[in-house]
Amino acid sequence: MKNPFPLIFLLIISLFVIFGCAEKPEISETSETAVTLEAPEVPVQYRNFNDEFKQSVMLLNKVRELSNPPGSENQIGFQLSKETEEKIISNSREGIRLGKLVSDEYLDSISPELRYMFRNKLIKGSELFYDGL
Repeated sequence: MKNPFPLIFLLIISLFVIFGCAEKPEISETSETAVTLEAPEVPVQYRNFNDEFKQSVMLLNKVRELSNPPGSENQIGFQLSKETEEKIISNSREGIRLGKLVSDEYLDSISPELRYMFRNKLIKGSELFYDGL
């Protein structure tokens, strides 16, 4: 990968979306103030896309972690176990499948650049990686 910035940008945006849209428990202060904090609601039409987007990003991030374990970059002839290779293949396949289900409207509602980064960088790059396995 020549320029890691686009992938890093996408991961930061993805983490923001994942944790920003996650349901948070209501927290009440004293009975005198009765303040309740609530997580922002994901519009109904985007709920499935939100779940698919989060799951896709998490699976493809797991693929990256599995294929590049800590310390492996300094080892000559590093080999992954058969079990790890199978996890990489299944997570890649499922992450790509889920990513393709996410609507462009949902991605645009988060950020105008997210659709391009998600479709043309993360999903396309993951397809190329998967095809090379």
